[in-house]
Amino acid sequence: MTKEQLSNRIWITKKARQNAESRLIKTDNIFSFLLVYYSVAFAAFQLFSKFIDMNSVEAHKLDWISTTFSLFILVFSLVVAGYNFKLQAERMKSSYLDLTDLEYQVSFGKPLNEAAAKYSEILKRSDNHLGWDFERIFLLRKIDSNETDLMVISRHAKHVLIFLIVWLMGISMFLLPIFIFLNYLIKYL
Repeated sequence: MTKEQLSNRIWITKKARQNAESRLIKTDNIFSFLLVYYSVAFAAFQLFSKFIDMNSVEAHKLDWISTTFSLFILVFSLVVAGYNFKLQAERMKSSYLDLTDLEYQVSFGKPLNEAAAKYSEILKRSDNHLGWDFERIFLLRKIDSNETDLMVISRHAKHVLIFLIVWLMGISMFLLPIFIFLNYLIKYL
């Protein structure tokens, strides 16, 4: 491996880790917001149910929905806590900061075998980034000389489609409690 090849590897890995950190922070923020939002929606739903008159069948349905919703919030919070996105983001940040230091050391003449060993050591300290994080670096550029313009466009279209699907899922998760609440509000008012 030449100095230029190692420098390119370090730079690409550093950029992918920066993309991963950004993605993990956004994911943590979105899930934290949804958890608070669902908790507030559940509390509003519970308060609303105390102020309406309904027969025993409707009260039973409302109890079932409340129990299901509270279990959903519990499982959702456990899953989000289990992924620990913030800790993963901190590890990615530490990794790309170490890679930045190594990049400077290589540019100022650190021996190639020492730099390669340090690069491997840095990679072992944290989880790997996703392919998505790597592809974002080259989103509108060719990854290699064999890649055609059509391949670049299809890769970009794939990322746009995934982005749209994720946002539609997020919007639907946001709107679900509103629809449930409005359904009962219209029915009993």
